[in-house]
Amino acid sequence: MEKIKIHSDYIGIIGSGLCVIHCLLTPIFLSLSMFLPHTEEESFFSVGHLLELLFLFIAFFAVFNSSSRTPFNKVSVAFWFFFFLFAIGVLFHDDFKCLAFISYLGSFGLVVTHIINIKKCKRCSNE
Repeated sequence: MEKIKIHSDYIGIIGSGLCVIHCLLTPIFLSLSMFLPHTEEESFFSVGHLLELLFLFIAFFAVFNSSSRTPFNKVSVAFWFFFFLFAIGVLFHDDFKCLAFISYLGSFGLVVTHIINIKKCKRCSNE
């Protein structure tokens, strides 16, 4: 059971890290998209939205598994808090542009919370 918890933490770190990279590179791709024909630009945007939903699914899987197996209540609450920030930012950033920053905060928070959970669980298993 311990092995599953650590794997879900690593999956969460990788998924959230890739999401941050995606979010930081998207403005560059959007700037370059003005040189693309209109139909390719539309397909780029639909792929971007699919990636965001994929990252949201990966984050949910990792948070659900990690929070259900961690013995620390505060860590579990932090997982769900940052996941909801991330989900709100991803789902509604097209309507409210400022929510993109909320998704960044949620993603960074998930990475940090997964790292904290890994360190706390290693410390517990060593004692």
